[in-house]
Amino acid sequence: MTPYERVHMHDNVNNVVHVEDHAVTWGQFFQNLGWNMGPTYIINKDGTIYQENGNNKLNLILNGQDYTDFGGLQNTVINDKDKLLVSFGDESQSTLKQEYNAISSTAKHYDETPDPASCSGSHETVLHTTVWFTCSNSEAKSQKSAFGF
Repeated sequence: MTPYERVHMHDNVNNVVHVEDHAVTWGQFFQNLGWNMGPTYIINKDGTIYQENGNNKLNLILNGQDYTDFGGLQNTVINDKDKLLVSFGDESQSTLKQEYNAISSTAKHYDETPDPASCSGSHETVLHTTVWFTCSNSEAKSQKSAFGF
């Protein structure tokens, strides 16, 4: 199984991660998208660095727990029905909590439906999880389109 087959997103579903193997990490997922994830930053495929720079901060919330200051998620294994919020900007903790709570729980639906024909994986789904990206920084907002959102 190729690295891409292990973890990817499907055609028109931009918020569900399809994991087809065991012990796949968030770092591997971002790598498959052409992004690099480090302990305090994410770099997109165009080279834009999302890292704390004064007022703006990279926030990572996984299943309601703030991972922002825990050295990142690159080595954290993706679990079934995980919910991840990746946010860059100057949001307050209250706003981040609202954004996280607004993430729809669509992963269960994809666990229960057949994979699309375009899926390059094994079609023996291990799990699905939900990921959501936000950007409050006006310069960085234009970069969201590079990610497909």
